[in-house]
Amino acid sequence: KLNGKGGAVKIDAVVRFVKVDGRYTWFAGQCTPSSPAMAGRWFFAVVHDGGEPGKLVDHLWLDWLTRSPDSAKIAERKVENYEKPSCNKPIKDGNIIIRSSS
Repeated sequence: KLNGKGGAVKIDAVVRFVKVDGRYTWFAGQCTPSSPAMAGRWFFAVVHDGGEPGKLVDHLWLDWLTRSPDSAKIAERKVENYEKPSCNKPIKDGNIIIRSSS
């Protein structure tokens, strides 16, 4: 869920690329049809687990990629190269949680 001007927004996506290095995780994915406004859109994100929830130590970096035939390749390259998106948000409340399913 992402919080924006209108409150929490739930976006479903299939994560296709993931790399973990210590307390950082890089990942990229594509929004599913269950998120109609964003269906097919690729994103690239990095999360940092800095410790105790709610202490401004967890961070999220997120970039929405432009729609293009190369979006998947761009997303994969960003994860493989451990890039960091320019937009960084400290987590003020709660905790970063990444769920996966096979």
